[in-house]
Amino acid sequence: SNAVSNVAYCCEDSLFKLTEESYQNHSSAEKGCQDGGMQLCLPSQLLAVHDASIRRDSYPEDIAWISMYDRVALLNDTCGCNVGDNCLGNRIPLFETGQSEAYKALCCEETFYLSEDKFSEQIPA
Repeated sequence: SNAVSNVAYCCEDSLFKLTEESYQNHSSAEKGCQDGGMQLCLPSQLLAVHDASIRRDSYPEDIAWISMYDRVALLNDTCGCNVGDNCLGNRIPLFETGQSEAYKALCCEETFYLSEDKFSEQIPA
């Protein structure tokens, strides 16, 4: 069987991208990623992207939808996150969504088994 581990998030559009388009709600952002054969990034994927030194830190233009329904995220360059408790792995600031705001979407590759803490699993042989 082929194991998929330590997926590299680099400059590859097939693994990760921030959409040009902005979306008014979570479901349209989700559809925007799905239309490109991707999914809204899971927290674990965002941390992997951040660990690979990918940054999209124009504030507030690059605040974007992720898999969490009620939060948007900014992949920024802070060494620590001090926005109250709204932090992912002490690295990625999360914000509550504004009712009238439109945000881009952070799309990641689709997972084999979708869960909050695992984004790559063994592919059945």
